[in-house]
Amino acid sequence: MIERRFVVAAQPLGPLLVLVGCAVLLKSGAVMSDLMLCVLLVFPTALLLVAAAVAVVLQRDVTRWISMAISVTLGTLGVAAVVVGGICAIAWMISDPG
Repeated sequence: MIERRFVVAAQPLGPLLVLVGCAVLLKSGAVMSDLMLCVLLVFPTALLLVAAAVAVVLQRDVTRWISMAISVTLGTLGVAAVVVGGICAIAWMISDPG
């Protein structure tokens, strides 16, 4: 069963981890390619799924980690959709001939 308190608490965690990962990569001088951006989007969910796997190995409660992974995924996808939508809106306004 999905626990609501972890879902609500972890929703901003996904975009925050993406921003922190991006800042660390830019500080280190890494080249930001398309593959790197995709890895950054998957990173928060993968991190929590690894934590869920560790919880399974240690025979602990996995529900909170799965709930947080779902929430982080939804939060990251929501922010990504807003960013892509904003970029598309700006491109549409710039290219509008009328």
